[in-house]
Amino acid sequence: HRFLEIEMLESIFTAGDLGSPLNRLLRERSRLAYSPEFTCSLNPDGGYWGFVVQNPEWSTDAVVESLWRLLADPDLRTTAWHEYVRDTIRGEFDMRDPDTDDYVKEAAQRLITNGIAWSDTDCRQQLLGISRDEINDLLDALSPDQAHTIIFEGQGGR
Repeated sequence: HRFLEIEMLESIFTAGDLGSPLNRLLRERSRLAYSPEFTCSLNPDGGYWGFVVQNPEWSTDAVVESLWRLLADPDLRTTAWHEYVRDTIRGEFDMRDPDTDDYVKEAAQRLITNGIAWSDTDCRQQLLGISRDEINDLLDALSPDQAHTIIFEGQGGR
């Protein structure tokens, strides 16, 4: 299921929150952006995923170049990183506060996205069942010729 692949990619890029590869690259190391995020909108017939970065106009080209470096980063393909991501996924499911409203929203999103209403147990099991080789194949398939870069230029404080 495409949903699971995108969920896993999101975890690969964002596990660790402020210490995630995405934040470390764009915020901590290069100081190009304050709050980079992963975003996706999926449904059974298609959708999109990508990164949303709010940054100063002067850094736009460097941000795009940095995102491509992130996608090619060999550290994202290591057994150690994949185990960390798997621990993060386990924690997200196991430590989630019981909140009926959250459960309903999550179930509805899974139904809309997949056409299947997966339980947390099923979704957790499916995510954790994605192999390191499958994850690396997903990362290797990401290429500039298959991507679109959309830049919105705002006026900021002017």
